[in-house]
Amino acid sequence: MRTRVLTLAAMLLLTATALLADEVRIDKNTLLSGTILGMSGGKLQFASPGLEGMPAIPWLLVTDIRSGQNLAVYAEGGKVLVGTLAGMDGVLLRVQTAGGVQVVDMAQVIRISTELPRGENPAPVVAWRGGLQFGFGYSTGQTQRTDYLIGADARRSGAASELSLGAQYEEGETDNLRDTARARGTIGFNRQQAGRLFVSLDNSFEHDGIRDLDLRGNYALSLGYRLIDRSPNRWQVQLGANYSHEKYATASKQEMTARLESRMEWLVFKRSRLSLTVVAFPSVEQLDQVRVTSDLSLSFPLTGAVELTLSANDEYDSDPPAGIVRNNLRTRTALGYRF
Repeated sequence: MRTRVLTLAAMLLLTATALLADEVRIDKNTLLSGTILGMSGGKLQFASPGLEGMPAIPWLLVTDIRSGQNLAVYAEGGKVLVGTLAGMDGVLLRVQTAGGVQVVDMAQVIRISTELPRGENPAPVVAWRGGLQFGFGYSTGQTQRTDYLIGADARRSGAASELSLGAQYEEGETDNLRDTARARGTIGFNRQQAGRLFVSLDNSFEHDGIRDLDLRGNYALSLGYRLIDRSPNRWQVQLGANYSHEKYATASKQEMTARLESRMEWLVFKRSRLSLTVVAFPSVEQLDQVRVTSDLSLSFPLTGAVELTLSANDEYDSDPPAGIVRNNLRTRTALGYRF
């Protein structure tokens, strides 16, 4: 009788241990059971019985994760969620908090800690996030051409501010075999105000050998509002003033313009991202003159941090210099690595 009781107790203990074990799924066929030790630097620390010395798991390779222990999940923008991990829906991590289930984009999770924060306002974790892109593009408008491109972007988000940097370089041959290059760099800084309002400083620099643009600089100050700010779907608009100077091979121009921007990002097909950014620069002196740039992109995750991006960029100038066409369309296909 005593042996049966001990056997039953052991079975119950093993069953309870299995039920309380954390689970991490890396792909469709790999499921690990054990204990989550934390995540930082893009690496998930996980201890599994029988797999001592197990290497850290790249965070972006995780396709599902569950834990019955209370954990602190730190995300971009100073967001901190405390609760159990209830699995993933596509790229959305579900956290069961005291106030109900909340979701956060796994790409925006900076850290997961077993040490729970103290106080009502835990200190946010701030880190650089970004990516690299390599690919090719095709242009129509001023001329027909094929480009090879390389790009990089980085951002650092805190509870009240965000700094973003971007750069892209393209080089290729036009249909008349003239070797030309195109380059663009951006610097942006957002400062949170009351509610969903924020103040934005945006600088951009462009060189375009196809359109004989030696240099264009835009310096903008604007007020923004987040119409939708529910991870991972976002939509924000900005209105402000912009000073621009352009130097073409045959002409130059300086002017003050308004700046109107709409930026949207949506999760589609559970793991892909669709984004659309439209920026208009209407002249404050001549209302019939306007420059408009628009970027549409769709990113598909391939494996972990690697993604395929298809994008289209259109530039329109209602009053271009002599010899420059009004509209210029570029399409791009690129492989990217996110970190």
